[in-house]
Amino acid sequence: NPSCCQVHLKWQSEDSGPAQLQLYNTQGQLVYDLVKQNGHLGPQQLVVPRGELPAGVYFAVLYQGSRTEMVKIIFE
Repeated sequence: NPSCCQVHLKWQSEDSGPAQLQLYNTQGQLVYDLVKQNGHLGPQQLVVPRGELPAGVYFAVLYQGSRTEMVKIIFE
């Protein structure tokens, strides 16, 4: 789903530790890094702002405990 300004990533947490989100461009370069310190069990959400990023495809990688997930983001 293309987005113009920001993306809300939601997941169900099974770990109360902090979550880290890293955003990579299609060349594999890290362009955004965020650590959410107040982790808890249950529903979680992180907001990824577009900021100064150019339009294009990005890959968001979420790390929390032993969990790693990746999702493709498209900014218009």
